[in-house]
Amino acid sequence: MSVATDILYPALRLAGVVTAAGRGPSVSQKADAFASLNRMVDAWYQQRLMIYSIKMSRYTMFPSQTSYTIGPSGDFDAEWPVEIKAASIILRGPTEVHCVLKLLTHAEWAAKSVREIPTTVPTELYNDGAYPLSRLYLWGYPVGGNDLELSTWETVNQFASQDSEVSLVPAYLEAVIYQLAVRLAGQFGTPIRPDVMQIAREAKSVIKASNAQAPRIASADIGMEGRPRKAFNYGTGM
Repeated sequence: MSVATDILYPALRLAGVVTAAGRGPSVSQKADAFASLNRMVDAWYQQRLMIYSIKMSRYTMFPSQTSYTIGPSGDFDAEWPVEIKAASIILRGPTEVHCVLKLLTHAEWAAKSVREIPTTVPTELYNDGAYPLSRLYLWGYPVGGNDLELSTWETVNQFASQDSEVSLVPAYLEAVIYQLAVRLAGQFGTPIRPDVMQIAREAKSVIKASNAQAPRIASADIGMEGRPRKAFNYGTGM
């Protein structure tokens, strides 16, 4: 499945830019559609409900290094992390031990009067969010070499070229095509059909509903003295 054949062409057809069946778009139309596609998925990268997975990645640290850059060609060569959901220090050995790090806000990091303290096992991590290379600060910094595990958002990435082969998570292909068609109709000044607009909304809603996380609901009854410690199902009321 290629970007040009399976995403750009059907989106241009649905947008009414290409009207004749079997007739391909012009070079400039494909170029404009491809640029719009990458802008769209770039915008999705900041939308929590478009995030389909939390990716866990492991990186090697170096003794006594106090901070690390992460991003393309950084100390940790990876995608720029829009958000780090969890982090752990992995102590190597016959049995690996994962030590969870507290993720600090900017205010919490700024309140640190001493920011470089040598230690065996760090306890906290601060991400400054800089772009294109974020810098990660460990408090305190490890004097020995261990590994760092980060849990980051994972969603549809920008496409390298029109000829790129694509393999999308189920349900994303329809959302990408129809959402792109809506954008292209506005870009090329063609009227968008109501059914295309409706399917675009529904396809994106399906993804958001699938990616939404059920909230944890506390109950005053659970754990009270004299009451058994049981679970409560908010769907059944039992």
